Amino acid sequence: MQLYMQKINLKSSDIPIVIYDRQGINTAARLWFILKIFGMNNISILDGGLEKWQSEGLPLETTPIPSVLESNIDPLVEGYDFKQNKKYVKEYKYTCAMSDLLSKPSPQTLSRIIDARPPLRFLGFANEPGDRKSGHMPGSKNLYNKYCMNKDFTYKSKDELLELFDKYELDLNENGNIIHISGIGLSACSNIVAFEIAGYTNNVIYDGGWTDWGEKYVIPEPDVSPKDIMQDAYQERLKKIFGEKYEKL
Repeated sequence: MQLYMQKINLKSSDIPIVIYDRQGINTAARLWFILKIFGMNNISILDGGLEKWQSEGLPLETTPIPSVLESNIDPLVEGYDFKQNKKYVKEYKYTCAMSDLLSKPSPQTLSRIIDARPPLRFLGFANEPGDRKSGHMPGSKNLYNKYCMNKDFTYKSKDELLELFDKYELDLNENGNIIHISGIGLSACSNIVAFEIAGYTNNVIYDGGWTDWGEKYVIPEPDVSPKDIMQDAYQERLKKIFGEKYEKL
């Protein structure tokens, strides 16, 4: 980390940093969270990314960005002392124990596991990339990261997000960890940004995501067919969340 940050001449001092994505928000959110893990606090995301910036007619430049030559990189140079804060990252053993607690009828824990993948992947009725097993962690709840955004990839307001969390019955608590997961950790970070906008700062990530979990954990076969899951009960739940003009899966 230190050598790479020196290469792009980015020191660990508390200078303002704005991160943006060429398209969408997931990669910017991932970098935002990585920098947060390594102790950088004065960091922001350009809401809507480069696409929105261009749509508003704002200026662009095409000049090359200078970087430090690799031959000049010195690991002893001061100002690049990045250290990982492990409190933001949870591994399989911790997440597995929390999943076991949350799957019980009356979970004695303040923590929650939020899965950012699309609903059909969460339910196990759509294939995972790379032909991995599909499904979800016992006790986890699903909040597709795109539901936290507007169509132009700007985030919804704090009030809109809190209303969304309430409709999804996430039962959040400010005193316990909110463990975020996704396929490989990109959309999980996008949800973390949304939760921080909404005022929840107790966010951590299970960095292995579904890719790691699906390889280690025995996933039971779904007891509902894809046809059944699209019947009235599930449709009514979507209407409750999104109103009559809900977005079909």
